[in-house]
Amino acid sequence: MPLQQVAFLWRPNIGGGQMINLNTLLGATGRNYRLISATAINDNGQIVANAWDIQNGGPRAVLLTPN
Repeated sequence: MPLQQVAFLWRPNIGGGQMINLNTLLGATGRNYRLISATAINDNGQIVANAWDIQNGGPRAVLLTPN
């Protein structure tokens, strides 16, 4: 299997931490994107990320807003 770059969120916990693949948290509106990298997060939990548009092809900048 080839290597695949994905966007992740680091969640610290006792004894270490956990990497969470942000692609696993996308809802129905995000199904046409594959998140490649996350670059920033604000105090509201919004994440700026780079994604690949699966349906149309090509890179996109996206804003992820938690609900």
